[in-house]
Amino acid sequence: WIVQRIPEIASEYAIVELEAQSSSSTSNMSNRMAIDGEDEDTHMHIQTIVEQKKRAIVHSVAKALRFLHVDKLEPEFIRKYRADEVTSPSVRDNICRIMDEDTEWERILVARTKVEAILDTLTAAAEGDEAMGADEEYVSKLKEDLKNAQDRLDESVRDEESKQAELDKLEKGDTSGIGSGSGNNKSNGDDDDDDDLFG
Repeated sequence: WIVQRIPEIASEYAIVELEAQSSSSTSNMSNRMAIDGEDEDTHMHIQTIVEQKKRAIVHSVAKALRFLHVDKLEPEFIRKYRADEVTSPSVRDNICRIMDEDTEWERILVARTKVEAILDTLTAAAEGDEAMGADEEYVSKLKEDLKNAQDRLDESVRDEESKQAELDKLEKGDTSGIGSGSGNNKSNGDDDDDDDLFG
């Protein structure tokens, strides 16, 4: 991050790569007549040196940050008295900018953490809404079932009332018929009819 953000450090890093490319191309030209094994060894040696120089730049940035944050040293003190540990000249010359970029990086990390927390909250709310939607569907189904059950219950009550009314009519009809003398009690007029029929 910091190596790419500060132009002087980025150019030192790029110069290391360019030097490696130019030295490998010159060594290829001079070694065309050499044996293949020696050419590969030279190329590997150059790559190793390039990687060491790149690591030295990155380690210089890391050391400078450690001196700033852990040891609480001032940028001028690091520039003057820690050149043995912060070996890159472009890093020593840009310690204040490194400190600014590190602050910016920390701000970005804090913002990222906040955004992740907001996303987690929104995701949880969305899942809750989905669950609420499922609950709403379930509640809607329960309401529909309740309405159907209530309709059936009302119909049963109406049926019971009509049956009870029919039963009441039958009971009233039987008791009125018993009290008027019809049924098994025969009146005198009925006996006369029987006599006429049988003689």
